[in-house]
Amino acid sequence: MFARWHLVLVASVGAAWVAQKVIKLIIVRRWFKNLPQPPGHNFLSGHLAAMTEASQAFPPGTHPQYFYTYLAHKYKLPGIFYIDLWPLAVPQIVITDPDIAMQVLTVNPFPKHPQIEVFLRPFTGKGSIAASNGDRWKYNHRMVGGGFTASHIKSMITMISEEGFTFHNRFKEMAERGDAIALEEETSKAIFDVVGKIVFGFSLEAQKTGSPLLEDLRATIDPATAVLSSFNPIARYKSWRKLRGIRKRVHDSLSAEIRKRGAIMKDEKELPSRRKAKSIMDRIILDRMQDEPNAPLNQAFLDDVITNLKALLLGGHGTTTSTFTFAVMFLSLHPDILARLRQEHDEIFDPDFETTIEIINSDPSRTNKLDLTNAVIKETLRFYPIGFTIRSAPTGVKFIEHNGNKWPVAHGAMVIPSAHSTQMDASLWKDPNCFRPDRFLGEEGASQHRFAWRPFERGPRACIAQDLAMDELRVMLLLVVRWFDFELVNETQNKKPRVEFMDLDERIGDLAFQVVGMEAKPNKAMRFRVRPSGRS
Repeated sequence: MFARWHLVLVASVGAAWVAQKVIKLIIVRRWFKNLPQPPGHNFLSGHLAAMTEASQAFPPGTHPQYFYTYLAHKYKLPGIFYIDLWPLAVPQIVITDPDIAMQVLTVNPFPKHPQIEVFLRPFTGKGSIAASNGDRWKYNHRMVGGGFTASHIKSMITMISEEGFTFHNRFKEMAERGDAIALEEETSKAIFDVVGKIVFGFSLEAQKTGSPLLEDLRATIDPATAVLSSFNPIARYKSWRKLRGIRKRVHDSLSAEIRKRGAIMKDEKELPSRRKAKSIMDRIILDRMQDEPNAPLNQAFLDDVITNLKALLLGGHGTTTSTFTFAVMFLSLHPDILARLRQEHDEIFDPDFETTIEIINSDPSRTNKLDLTNAVIKETLRFYPIGFTIRSAPTGVKFIEHNGNKWPVAHGAMVIPSAHSTQMDASLWKDPNCFRPDRFLGEEGASQHRFAWRPFERGPRACIAQDLAMDELRVMLLLVVRWFDFELVNETQNKKPRVEFMDLDERIGDLAFQVVGMEAKPNKAMRFRVRPSGRS
């Protein structure tokens, strides 16, 4: 008798569970009815077929921002459209219209979606500035934001040029040997030393002697990505174990550095003001000493600091490194633009390398006159935006509104203002498939839609290090491109473009597509041969 009732109970619970899921399925699928969306919305699978089609159009590992651009172009979708992948994912609301995007970025800024925390935690730990919201974000922003003000960064151009000097000399050695190099990896060392000076107040010497911290931080990327994306539980476990060991080394290294600096500052008779602190770490410790003079640097405080420092060190060097790599790639494919860039550098600075360094150090604001250089960087970032944001509607907000139109927002939905899709939109950009820096110059540049270019995003949650990134890129290009020629050595041309909205893969194959890392980044297979350009 007991066994029979037990079976009846189990069957009843099972039937109730199935009924609940069926009802949920009906509710979810009906919610999408009459909303702008890709074709083929299926009662059982939603838009799984459309997203599978989009992902299969690209090489494995391609960053998902391409999928949204693919769907928007192929199906001529409007400036906001919906994707239903339930129960695999919450509803996705993709925004490609820049004016609608501004509603969730600046007019009524939506907070970061919890999925950002899920994605970043394997890289940085819990609660970083890039993933947090509300009071936690304000706390994080006060902790690290002051080190990235425009005025503070501009005062550090001399320091950037110091690392640029070493960067130039390293390329000189590689060019003399005729090396084929992984440019992204080599560039990361220079940028990491710059970011290290801003964060710690001293160079981490990644260029000269190698930095174990840089090696460990970069080593987190592959296992962290595997933990997030692999469907193989054994592979995920192995990646998690590897990641755990690396993260412990990084944590211990940063913790020791913070404690050491804290002890030194505690013994100093006169502490600098917050504004005059020479590094982000000094500013953080100074705040702590002023708020709680006798309190030790306990573990909870150290964990918060380390999480944010990892976010800065990883994100701060990765974004600039990737953009520099793509910029050099474009210049190697467009010798006419490279010739004009070299001429601009000669005219505004000097044909001589040593004199160029002297001018940077004595007149750092002169880098602001590098209009074509700036345009090359902006056009590179238009093609290859590095950042990618996902937002969530604030409590009580049921609609996104603009110009009298209202689009519903489901609870927990991922709101995706897709900068890549906007920046490849032919209704906003002339010849978006062409690398044409002049679109950012003169009358054409002045007439561009002011929200169409958003590689750093906009609003209060825009990238705090964007001014640093732009200055780094200007200085590094200034100190490299006149003296060295770069040739992409391992491209395999595709016979026809994979997609309609870009055809760069006809020239460089699958290297044309960004892959998933902590940010959208170059394919690791991208290598360049470096040769002297003929200048002394």
